[in-house]
Amino acid sequence: MSGLNSHLHKIGVLELDICHSCNTVESVTHYFLKCANFLDARNDLLLHLYEVFNEYDVVIKNDSHLMNIILFGSNLLSLELNVKLFEIVHNYIKDTRRFENKSP
Repeated sequence: MSGLNSHLHKIGVLELDICHSCNTVESVTHYFLKCANFLDARNDLLLHLYEVFNEYDVVIKNDSHLMNIILFGSNLLSLELNVKLFEIVHNYIKDTRRFENKSP
């Protein structure tokens, strides 16, 4: 589970699962690949991910395959490379500031 609205809705914390910016379901795929709020951060994310993918001849088949690597890494890649991918994804999450504590 995450702090995304789709997950919070599933556990009854929120009434709606909608992204407040895009008026569509705020899923993990939406957050990483679609949300208009995070266009600049996503461009950086994808630039850095594809630099690594291209350097190591990693072929991304589709968005589902990309999301699987973003979320879980790949057992076909070395630990060192998975750590590098984790750092890129972690930087995206920090850059979006989506999960910062909003309490006063």
